[in-house]
Amino acid sequence: IPSVDSNLNPVYLRVTTETEQGGEEYTVAGIAGSHKFNDKVKVGGTYVNSNDPLNKTALASANIVVKLSPTSKFVAEAAHSDRTTNLEDDTTASASGETSGAAYRLELEHSIKNTQLRAYHQQADTGFYNTNAVITAGRKESGLKLQSRVDKLGFIKAEAIRTEDTNNGGVRDGVSASIERAINRILAVELGLKYYDESSNSATLNTTQVAPYHGVTVRSKLISQLPWQGSNVFAEYEQDISEAGRRIFALGANYQINSKLRAYGRHELVSS
Repeated sequence: IPSVDSNLNPVYLRVTTETEQGGEEYTVAGIAGSHKFNDKVKVGGTYVNSNDPLNKTALASANIVVKLSPTSKFVAEAAHSDRTTNLEDDTTASASGETSGAAYRLELEHSIKNTQLRAYHQQADTGFYNTNAVITAGRKESGLKLQSRVDKLGFIKAEAIRTEDTNNGGVRDGVSASIERAINRILAVELGLKYYDESSNSATLNTTQVAPYHGVTVRSKLISQLPWQGSNVFAEYEQDISEAGRRIFALGANYQINSKLRAYGRHELVSS
């Protein structure tokens, strides 16, 4: 899967497996709690320990949520893990089979009238271990997203992201800006620019076999609403302003099944 979607939002794939493991019995125990000091500040923390002989782990975390205003909040989280594994099962561990690491997340959300702003940064050490974490060990992710609806102009979107692989130093930056304006009740058009820059070392697994890309593209998108609320089809074209051979043409659709479930698809007819 790509590391970001068509709007440069980070995309994650989380897989959880469960198995009946033989061997010695072991205990998994933990504690979680939170305290609300007032209407604006809430803190919490967790601790989980597993003494599995093949994979001993301990994870501690703390978080704080600060409501800056009725439409703004700040979230900070920190976690630390310790792990001791069977060397036959984990070749990345040290000679003693032990790994440890920390992870952090900061996020700010703010909205006012027709404008929404979100800024975030998260990172995890190479030795951090938490199968439920939203970020992979050895990565840094940062982003800034702005959306605003301006009367008589349209829907303005701007986004900047940075993703980094701390193991090989690979970095990819991306910046996009666009404006969407309705032509009539059914059709809308979106015009925008995107900037890409990736280091010689790949920043993500899906670009390992791809040459680093640096450039600016112009993008257009035609959107047609369907009779069902929240559903549409679209055609999208993106062209590099310096290299004529770099372009993408895609068709797609979105279907709102209910308030919490949405189906979508996108197919690139031309991609170079």
